[in-house]
Amino acid sequence: MGVAILIRHGHSTANADGILSGRLPGVHLSERGQREARELAVAFANVPVDHVHVSPLERTQQTATLIFGDRVLHDEYGIIECDYGDWSGRPLADLAKEPLWTNVQNEPGSVVFPNGESLTAMALRAVDTVHRLSADKGVHAFVSHGDIIKAVVSDASGAPFSKFQRIVIDPCSISVIMVGDEPRLLAANVPIAGAAAVLAALVAAERGTVGGGGGAP
Repeated sequence: MGVAILIRHGHSTANADGILSGRLPGVHLSERGQREARELAVAFANVPVDHVHVSPLERTQQTATLIFGDRVLHDEYGIIECDYGDWSGRPLADLAKEPLWTNVQNEPGSVVFPNGESLTAMALRAVDTVHRLSADKGVHAFVSHGDIIKAVVSDASGAPFSKFQRIVIDPCSISVIMVGDEPRLLAANVPIAGAAAVLAALVAAERGTVGGGGGAP
């Protein structure tokens, strides 16, 4: 079994402006986000990550580069942000007034964004991508987006997708799952301040037995 470390990109310019950026180009890390990524890099300094998979959008690419430096980064379309269609680029405060917003929060499995992707399709591709790429033993890092990580965490926890909006994934937080026939959630939404301890426990545990009697994050 492999281990997947899910990393949300740092605070972005769209986060600062309260915009749902989706897949719009030109959204980069804010100064705060750059600082977050550099701080998280310290926690990863001695972690033997075997593969780094990155969403192709600028803010995830920038986060991955600041954390992993010259390690090889693999662009992975399967963990790109949800395609929010006509909602992309709009202020969250305005979207919260839309009738569809209630379904986004309470019935995500029924939501298809206008001229965009369904939340169910997003979740299926995200979970499939993380499981497929992490099937081999080793430590795999995935630098992605909030809703993508929420979907993978929800699946690993065994929670129904209808409740996935209850999960919080903050910028530059890490979540850890063991991938296998029965995935196990080891940690979720760990902030930068706690990441070093979680990652140290991950390194100390024998690969393939993380979450067992040897101690887990």
